[in-house]
Amino acid sequence: MQLINTTNGEFTINNNFTVSNKTTLNELVIHFGKDQLLESKYLPNCYYTSSSFKIDTLFFKFIFSFDNQTIKKIAFEIETAAAPRKEWANNRDMETNWIAEQMNDNTKFGWDANPECEHYLLNYSWGTIGIVFDFKNGTYESFLKYKLNT
Repeated sequence: MQLINTTNGEFTINNNFTVSNKTTLNELVIHFGKDQLLESKYLPNCYYTSSSFKIDTLFFKFIFSFDNQTIKKIAFEIETAAAPRKEWANNRDMETNWIAEQMNDNTKFGWDANPECEHYLLNYSWGTIGIVFDFKNGTYESFLKYKLNT
């Protein structure tokens, strides 16, 4: 199922709701609910979903970052089951393949232990989508980041 629009970076959460660079915090609260969209205690202007949401056959957790009232980044975790992500679990390859499929990228990107290969990024006129991997501690972040109008 195509969830990310390659032309404008819109991320379809379900048939009735799509997140874009124009989505407001209030719209996210209305869609997810106050009990499911929580403000981060550690990151300013960041809100996260407290549980996974099934989209098609996968389960997603989201972190939405704002610059003033403008959404600037959607970070996400993808799982094949609703269970919480285990510490040090690595779905990096699955998430890389999912992003490549969503964005029609046929480069066959592969991760290796080369420090120069610590990210998979695809740039578009609307922003960037990809994964940043920290080989030192084994963590990674999948994200979609919008260019902010200046």
